[in-house]
Amino acid sequence: MLKIIAALIFVTNCAICSSHIESINHFQSGNENSLYKDFCDFVDILPIDDIRNLTKHFYANDEEMRESYDYLRSDGYKLIVDRLSQVTILRKFSSFLNDTGVNLSEFEKKIERIVLTNEETESIVVNENGNSLGGIDAYFSECLLLIPQDEVLTTFFAKMEQSNAFSSFLEKLSTSDYADVMTNLQQSQGLQMLYFDLASHGIDILEWGKSIKGFFGY
Repeated sequence: MLKIIAALIFVTNCAICSSHIESINHFQSGNENSLYKDFCDFVDILPIDDIRNLTKHFYANDEEMRESYDYLRSDGYKLIVDRLSQVTILRKFSSFLNDTGVNLSEFEKKIERIVLTNEETESIVVNENGNSLGGIDAYFSECLLLIPQDEVLTTFFAKMEQSNAFSSFLEKLSTSDYADVMTNLQQSQGLQMLYFDLASHGIDILEWGKSIKGFFGY
């Protein structure tokens, strides 16, 4: 469910951060961290319980968020993502990430600890008369407020200096190959259809990207 969304947002904003840094100094160490471990260290910063509690609150009290959230877990959405995964440019994007050492499947498993299961959502007592809280876009913005920004940024810069794998990954995001892939992605008809489909279900993924840029101060 989260693979394409998480990859696009996370990788794009890593590129944004690294683009504001003139050089990346490698810290030579005999104990080099893997890129997957580096990414997991970022995920471990997330206040999982707080985010899950916020999810339950929005799910119980905001009909629009509830409908959007259910859609992202639906078979219809999974079918769209499966079809898009066969689009040439998205396959190239996945190949680019694989070449940098990013294992999307493993990373997705780590991220999905945040997502409520069907059993959990079915057990939530829904407030049919509740006022709108702003939908899933407002929910996403409030999730960002729960994340300790200082710790994320401290970890980011520490990884740049101490992890050869992470600094090499950032360098690859500044190459023309990555720029070409992202340009083609933005122009992809398949991806535009995904954006339109998400928007029709109350999910403005471009605004999510802007919110994350704001989180990083860009």
